[in-house]
Amino acid sequence: MLEKIYHIRESFHHILDNTDTVEKAIKATDNWVEELTKKEITLFDGFVKTLKNTKEYIANYVENYLSNAVTEGLNNLIRSVRRTAFGMTNFENLKLRVLAISC
Repeated sequence: MLEKIYHIRESFHHILDNTDTVEKAIKATDNWVEELTKKEITLFDGFVKTLKNTKEYIANYVENYLSNAVTEGLNNLIRSVRRTAFGMTNFENLKLRVLAISC
């Protein structure tokens, strides 16, 4: 089952990596969703719901291959700093801890 799910996920990534126009990407994602529906696979239902609502934005990835990974990485760093700084009352110590983490 895990192998089957892995191949389904990879087939979605293949769409984004090997499609050259937004229109083709949208059509391919629609076909991908139809295949999931035919096979009665429900593990991707949450993702499919999000995909249906934002497929135009996701399909735009094929034009420039840009994502928000840097932003997500910065958000993760901020969360990490907040956890590390919990209970610190001295801003100077917090600043030094942030600088130590980000190096």
